Amino acid sequence: MSNPPIDELYESAYAELRRLAHSRLRGGGRDALLDTTALVHESYLKLSRAERLRFPDRTSFLVYAGRAMRSIIIDLIRQKQADRHGGGALH
Repeated sequence: MSNPPIDELYESAYAELRRLAHSRLRGGGRDALLDTTALVHESYLKLSRAERLRFPDRTSFLVYAGRAMRSIIIDLIRQKQADRHGGGALH
């Protein structure tokens, strides 16, 4: 069983990843933190840093990439809320 590098997986599934990112971002409105392309690229960066990821098939890769996208969105929302409520302020 071959385990293609993340670069190859992203290249071969780029259109699907964009659709997935678009659906993850739907409803963000004008306050959206990322656009579709940025989310795909951020998820690539996140997954490319993990050295031991292996995906038995394309579906497993897409599911994992979708979870990475969700994680990125949640982290950005948390950061934005912390900034808004004085998360970095000294008290």
